[in-house]
Amino acid sequence: MTEEQMYQEMLEKAKQRGVYPNKNAKKIAAFRVRAGLPITKCPCDPNSDRGCISKRCYMEIIDNGICHCRCFTKEDTNV
Repeated sequence: MTEEQMYQEMLEKAKQRGVYPNKNAKKIAAFRVRAGLPITKCPCDPNSDRGCISKRCYMEIIDNGICHCRCFTKEDTNV
């Protein structure tokens, strides 16, 4: 998978959940590809139950306005 494909997958997941990527999303997508991490694993804590917009991350976004990795937000901060 390319960095752009990973980024597009992350964008699609964000759209499905009604959250927004922030300026870190492209960097995190690139890291995921280089590290061989699937979208279901958290790049900051791959041994946890976190993953891009998993139930746990989604709740962090709703409760805190941003996820653990600082990748997705509740508000569109890129406007």
